[in-house]
Amino acid sequence: MKHKNNKDLKYLSAAVKICGFTLFIANILVFQPDATAGQTSARSVQNITNASKINAGNLHTNGVLGITGTVQKNASLKQQSAEAISDTGTPQKYVINGKILGLTKTMKVVMTYYPSKTVVVKDSAIVNNGVFHMEGKLSRPYLVHLYLRPVGHAPVQKIAIGQVVPPVDGQSFYLSGGTTTLTGNSVAAAIVSNPVQEQYAELQKALLPVQKAAGPINLALYYSKNPDSILILKQKHNGFVSQMKKVCIDFVKKYPDSYVAYDVVKNNAFVIEDPDSFESMFTALSQGFKNTAEGRKMEHDLAMAKKFAIGAQIMDFTQNDINGKPVSLSSLKGKYVLIDFWASWCGPCRMEYPHIQKAYKLFKDKNFEVIGVSLDDNKDLWVKAIKNNHFEWVEVCDLKGRQNEVAAAYGIAAIPQSFLVNPDGVIIAKNLRGDELVTKLEEVIGTKIK
Repeated sequence: MKHKNNKDLKYLSAAVKICGFTLFIANILVFQPDATAGQTSARSVQNITNASKINAGNLHTNGVLGITGTVQKNASLKQQSAEAISDTGTPQKYVINGKILGLTKTMKVVMTYYPSKTVVVKDSAIVNNGVFHMEGKLSRPYLVHLYLRPVGHAPVQKIAIGQVVPPVDGQSFYLSGGTTTLTGNSVAAAIVSNPVQEQYAELQKALLPVQKAAGPINLALYYSKNPDSILILKQKHNGFVSQMKKVCIDFVKKYPDSYVAYDVVKNNAFVIEDPDSFESMFTALSQGFKNTAEGRKMEHDLAMAKKFAIGAQIMDFTQNDINGKPVSLSSLKGKYVLIDFWASWCGPCRMEYPHIQKAYKLFKDKNFEVIGVSLDDNKDLWVKAIKNNHFEWVEVCDLKGRQNEVAAAYGIAAIPQSFLVNPDGVIIAKNLRGDELVTKLEEVIGTKIK
């Protein structure tokens, strides 16, 4: 099934990304350090998600799409960048003993995992009469993906974003130091045994009933166009999200020293939209994890999320508009204001333009204003985007790109992101997508738009 580019995937993805292991397509771009160049780069979340398809509202993982970075075969973590092992320990030897029952054809198993955002480790082994053996070193347990493929070079198949990925005989599991056994009639159906994987399987088992129940609701919400139905479905959806968060919090409390729990918290730190639930997860982690570089970063991100949580007073800022004139957010006090972080090079941002324009046209004469903060570093491209997209509202930029000072002060690590503030400067909503902005403005301004 292909996804329409003009549809918001927020609801479809939210219930399955709570624990972070299976991310669906998300309409945001994230900023990440480039381990090789020492620069900051942006890439779409689609490039790091598990390749997935939807079947009757349930999510099935069939493979792993490529990730920007260095591909190393048969490599130990000692050969990787410092970033790759910054929050890890002493490398330990791992062994995988696998047996695929009934497989007589000579095949190959390929294993991949990501020790950092910019590095992918890839290893492989030949399967003879269904038996294979792999070994190497890990500096910590990682979620790996192992899949079966023919021996030899298969033609590269380009897959468009949103396209269904052909089924692959594989599965994801946690690999740790020591011996891991994998036995079954296929890789996908194999039982994988090691202590860390048992914890991961426990988490998956706890989440599965909620995911199955949420699937039909998410699909209905994704396709619904009836405002009343959307409201009811959204309430049900939010209930499932709360259930999944509770499962994750309980898991971290039970296994505070587990790398599975650590990864759950890290993945939920991606964009912290619910500071309270994230704080419950983070607080439950062991002090050892909190003391890592990543742990300290999560603590900082949590503080930023609380500072800009719904109900908080928005922070004032000043930047220049396209004419070089300083514009302050405080100059718009007394109005409902949408602060929109975007960039001319951001594809997901472009998907939100029509919705912001619709809201602006409907409410600009009803005490509503928009101020856009661009993360561009090229004035010509910034101004061109404003003119080509017919933005009528205030736009500011310091032309420092992803190091935009306002974005940094607001803790923006992904775009688009937005804050809706009331006339008193209090944040009343964040990251409204699609028609959610119009619906929220109808609610707070008290004008129902037909």
